[in-house]
This record gives sequence, structure tokens and C-alpha cells, in this order.
Amino acid sequence: MAEVTRYTFHCASNQRNQGTNTDFNIVLKQIITKTAKNSVFYVLVHGVTIPFSFYQVSSDINQLQVNISGEAGPFTITLATGNYTVISIQQQLSAKLTLLCQSLPIPFTPIFNFQYSQTTGRMTLQSTSPALKTFTLDFSLNPTLGIFFGFSAAAIFSTSTSATSTKIAVANPVTQLFLRSPSFQQNNNREWLVEQDTFCDIIYRIPILTNAGTYIQVSQDGEEILLSNDTFSIINLYLTTNLSYNPIDLQDLPFTVHYTIIEKVRQPFIPISFDLLGNIVPADINVEEMRKLQLEREDAIRRLEVYKEKLKPKKEPSS
Repeated sequence: MAEVTRYTFHCASNQRNQGTNTDFNIVLKQIITKTAKNSVFYVLVHGVTIPFSFYQVSSDINQLQVNISGEAGPFTITLATGNYTVISIQQQLSAKLTLLCQSLPIPFTPIFNFQYSQTTGRMTLQSTSPALKTFTLDFSLNPTLGIFFGFSAAAIFSTSTSATSTKIAVANPVTQLFLRSPSFQQNNNREWLVEQDTFCDIIYRIPILTNAGTYIQVSQDGEEILLSNDTFSIINLYLTTNLSYNPIDLQDLPFTVHYTIIEKVRQPFIPISFDLLGNIVPADINVEEMRKLQLEREDAIRRLEVYKEKLKPKKEPSS
């Protein structure tokens, strides 16, 4: 397709017109509109620079529902946001459960025996005191937090019963970031990431190949994404992890993005049915058979004429 024109943007989220540091709008002083007949817009992201200042355990996934036998639950504990190892997040869970038990109308201090196997990568949860208390951690209500512990269903344990994770515990499940935009309207693209088979608003994928406390930098063109927009006046951009649609928290540090809106003339559309009709090969004509059929037709017509004459009423002789 022939390119008509392009509009290139260099944006820092702290120079936004509206919104937050990771979910922001830029308002265009001059509206971008199609200039050519039968043209379409594409968006092409060239690169991003993002501070690795977000937490793996973020404020949108850090709550867990807890039930304790003999107590008027359910209760909710909130893990501190931050980056953890498998061992340190176990310790955080133990500390929050202990605080919960100590805040009950009849407080008690439980003793937990939480283990992690480096061989299998799985966690085992059990208590050693008090004997009459059963704990239920309902990870089914927050399966994203369950990834950190290896549980997708409720973990039920006591002094006599342990709960071992059915999956490997992963302390750093955020493996990539996505630059998203509802302003760039995609009709053909879909995604199966946070949920199944939804319309896609991703315009760029950012792999995480560095450590926390540094910058994530990607300077590589993505793919040109076909859009259904006719105009642009406000452009929204937001940044998420692979775990959620919620914008991430960069702790007030800005990120930058470089992208281009391209107008191209669309090629004439020819339905595939036209080509299919053109591919139909006519049957071979048998000349001798056609001549024979023509003679049979003429003979049948002659016989019909004879029958018609015979069927005509005879005239009475005049007196």
C-alpha cells in the first residue's frame, strides 16, 4: 500500500494532559484526519523506556480471604506491596496471619510451619499450634496472588493436616509489560492473556530482561497495526503487566514511548468469490454429441407439429 503521510510522537508520561503516570491522555492541538480517499491508518511503536520501579506484588493483587475455624470470618489479610523471593513471601504470609489471629476478640498466637522445597519448587503450609484451629486460605478468589505460592484453589491446613501447592511457586510472575491503547481501534486482533478471547488493545509488548531498580529499554519496531479510526484528537496510553488489565504503579517515575501513526491508501478490494468464479473450468464440448442432440430436437419438433395437425377438429362439409 502506498504511504500518504505519517505523524511521529515522542511522549513522556509526566508531560501528559490528563490521567496518571501510567494511564494518560495526550490532547492533540491539531486533529489528525484522513487526507486521501480510500485510505486507512496504522500505528507503529518504535520503542519504550520504563523504570523497573513497579512491584511484583502490587496493590491490586495483594489481598487474600482467610477463614479460621471457630471464628466469625471470613477475614481479609493484605500483604505488603513489594518484590519478594519465595521464602520472603512465605514469611510475609506468616506474619500477616499471626497479626490477624492476635487481633481477634479472643486473641491467640499461632505457630506456622511453612516450607518450600527447592527440589520440587512447591510450598507446604501447616500449623503446629493451636491444635483446634483450621486455616483456609482462599486462593481461588485471587488466583493471581496464588501464583506466588503455587496454589490455584483453597489451601486448608491445621496441626494435623498440611496443604502442598499443586503448582510450582513463582515469586516473580510478571514476565512482560504491555503498552495498551483504546484510542487505536483494532477490529481484527484478539488476545487470550488476562481472560479468554477478548478484543485486543495491545500496541506493543515489552519483555523484562533486566533487574528491579534499573530501566527496561526496548528500541525495536513492533508490528504495524491496522486501525479503523478516521480521526485522532485524544490519544490514551496505559501500561499493564501480563497478569492484569490494571495500570502498573511506577512509584511516580515517568516512562517514555516513541510511535508513529501512518496513513496508507488501501488497495482495491476484490472479493475472493470473484477469483473462485474465474477458476471454474467449463466442460469440454463434444461436437458430434451436440449435432446428434440438435437433430433429435428438430425431429421431436416435427413430430409435435404432426400431432398438432391431427388434433385439430375437422371441418363439417357445407351443404
